[in-house]
Amino acid sequence: MAHVNIKQGQQARGVSSKLRLGRNVGKAVAKVEERKLRKVGNSVGVTIPVTILNDMGLKEGDTISFETNNDGIVLKRKDPIVTDEFMSLIQKVADENDAALKALVER
Repeated sequence: MAHVNIKQGQQARGVSSKLRLGRNVGKAVAKVEERKLRKVGNSVGVTIPVTILNDMGLKEGDTISFETNNDGIVLKRKDPIVTDEFMSLIQKVADENDAALKALVER
């Protein structure tokens, strides 16, 4: 599962020690980028840089999870439970077993 770690209080080369973005805990900094928090309705939001989206394999509509720990925040891509491939398989099974499924409904 791809993820990005955000750690507070660690010095990255040439950058203030506010936040550190990296690929895995304990590894070297892969990218350092800054974004402002902005009000979005009753919440606060932040944009994710395209380079990080690409590194994590994320696109619009994907779900991510935020895990907090003593070091900061871990962003993880949440893989969908129901995929397009799964839905295609279900449709194929339904098409092949239409009569049996209708009989079950009538029971």
